[in-house]
Amino acid sequence: MFNIGLPEFLLFAIVAIVFIGPERLPAVARWLGKQAAKVRKAWREIQADMEEDEDFRQIKIASRKLKQELSSVSRELSKAGEDAKLDDSAESGQKVDDTSTFDDDVEMLRQSRAAGETPIQRYHSTNVATTTETTETTEESEEQS
Repeated sequence: MFNIGLPEFLLFAIVAIVFIGPERLPAVARWLGKQAAKVRKAWREIQADMEEDEDFRQIKIASRKLKQELSSVSRELSKAGEDAKLDDSAESGQKVDDTSTFDDDVEMLRQSRAAGETPIQRYHSTNVATTTETTETTEESEEQS
């Protein structure tokens, strides 16, 4: 690390013995060893933090890309669903019901919780009932005419 050879080390030891003294040299060496360990530990923590920051930055970049991809897929699915809904309604001759609002969805969730159903069960039960009623009404009107 410091590229110290044997002659430099001996010179350092002689200077330490002269200035510190032989009786205090072991205590000073212990103290220097502890300080060197603390410096190494702090350096490792700094390096780990820098690596974590780099990892965190990469994760943020990946999450932004994922959000963009998900929003684009969501838009595509939404458009495909609207197209399919329009195609189905055109084939069956029914009007498309786009009057559902966020408040209606929240109310449906509340009702499903109160009834002990999952929101999907509640959705299917209301849509199946609506479709069945519409079919029965259509059949009755055909029979009458």
